[in-house]
Amino acid sequence: MPTLGQVEPSRVAERWREHARSLADGGPLDGSPAGAPGHEYRRSPAAAATAALADLDGLFLFHYEHCVPLAGAEEWGVDEPPPWSVGVLPEPKYGAFRHDQLCGGFHPGHRAKWSTHELCHGLVGFAWYPGAAPFFHATGGRLAELLPVALYYFFDEAFLQRCPVHAGGGPLFRTYCPACEAAASSPASEHADAERWIADGLRYIDRELAAIERTRRTGAVVPHRWASLDLASDGVAYAEAHGSRLGSDAFAAWIDRFVPAGAGRRETLDALQDRVEAVTLALLGEGPAPAPQGTSDDWVRADLAWRFEVVRAQTEGEANDELDRVLQRLADTGDVAAAGAAYVALDAEFELAPPDELFALGYAVPGLDGGDAAACAYLTEGVASCAPGSLQLAGPDAVAALLSTDRSAPDRAALPVRWARLLDGAPGDLAAYEAALATAGGGAVLAGPGRDGRVRLSPGVRLVRTERDVVELAGAVERGDYDADPPGPSALVVFRADDGDVALVELDPADADALAALPGHGAELAVTSDVLAALVELGVVEPAARSESWTS
Repeated sequence: MPTLGQVEPSRVAERWREHARSLADGGPLDGSPAGAPGHEYRRSPAAAATAALADLDGLFLFHYEHCVPLAGAEEWGVDEPPPWSVGVLPEPKYGAFRHDQLCGGFHPGHRAKWSTHELCHGLVGFAWYPGAAPFFHATGGRLAELLPVALYYFFDEAFLQRCPVHAGGGPLFRTYCPACEAAASSPASEHADAERWIADGLRYIDRELAAIERTRRTGAVVPHRWASLDLASDGVAYAEAHGSRLGSDAFAAWIDRFVPAGAGRRETLDALQDRVEAVTLALLGEGPAPAPQGTSDDWVRADLAWRFEVVRAQTEGEANDELDRVLQRLADTGDVAAAGAAYVALDAEFELAPPDELFALGYAVPGLDGGDAAACAYLTEGVASCAPGSLQLAGPDAVAALLSTDRSAPDRAALPVRWARLLDGAPGDLAAYEAALATAGGGAVLAGPGRDGRVRLSPGVRLVRTERDVVELAGAVERGDYDADPPGPSALVVFRADDGDVALVELDPADADALAALPGHGAELAVTSDVLAALVELGVVEPAARSESWTS
């Protein structure tokens, strides 16, 4: 088996070229871990290889919007979990994420790249031993990030399809491009830059490992920057955010019972680096898949056990002792359902954290009754923050249906959009309107003449067409008239004006039909000239190709 320094990028590129052709032709995946859309594992040969390795390890993703967060012990310095805001559930970079959580998170607000990035974190794992200093945790956090970052910014770019505007440009960093996301649903069968991205990824890993070696040798943090990436500062920030938790008695007890060395955890930085290199070689097809670290049952047990430990860290006396016994039985028997039942009994006696919330892990676990109810309640908070009127009309059963749909068909659409897709009738009309209000962006930039008369909807504009007068319906529901059914149809464009306020423009249905027919790449707009002029002036539509002259 070669070392990383002996890997030939051309050899990897040729191997991946054949794999890309197979994926593009609909060939089978070698692994498709639960929790993300299957097409996200087909986006590139690197993504497919990561999914296959993760599948061997029993790794999967939990749904971030279904997982009810627990407040950590005060002495850990953990901030309160952020609340929902207009259908968005923020994920603090150093708060929600933990290297020691082997189950990765599926956040609908993230890009498709995140699925395999999160699974790669599970494959690499983390380093920990009793009494480790902050410098160890910072360097271990840096090592744990290395391959997931190299995958995200380099290896996943090989044979990845992007939109015509961004083709060949590589990762977009903070820029979000819906066209690129759509194009990447399957890989390109040919890619002139594939070998370069593989070589650049290997070079990035080599230079980062060299900086880590100097860091360990000198005892001073030695950075290695590439573009905006600085894993040294990320490692320091991680150690600062999680140091108290990682050094706590609760964490040590959890490790001792549920995360033995080799099962996602390494006891030394050398062992973690060896793991990084072994997984990298396997991902590139240059080495065998490492022996499995565990099974999905192991990760579920460890996940639930940590939530028990969070509660135990905030209890004293008899309740603490009884919880400790529950955890020991879970470690001895592996019986998750029995541990759940025992916790329910303890809660009845000592009033601990609500069992339903504790069991809402972001995925279904047989035997943990109540977790789905708490997940539904959590999702209901999210829907109420962005679509309160349609929630009143649709009722709680619709939220349960949303939970089920999210699990069976994970989707990266925003919560109000997923909610609106689920409903029909009056609730569906109102939900579509509320989704537009929640997700609308600004109108056109660089307003001015076009070259050839072709126009398109501006990216931030939302078009709402409903069977009812949706503005009147929204007002009626707000007044408590849930039986209102104002006649329609209704056609609106929704966008954010320059002052940041949401603006509505009512359209004739025929003009709305013409707008709806506009593809993303631009087409003739078959509406009257006065309507067109008004829409252009408002920024609702923009030229498909702009002109340098007003007289063109």
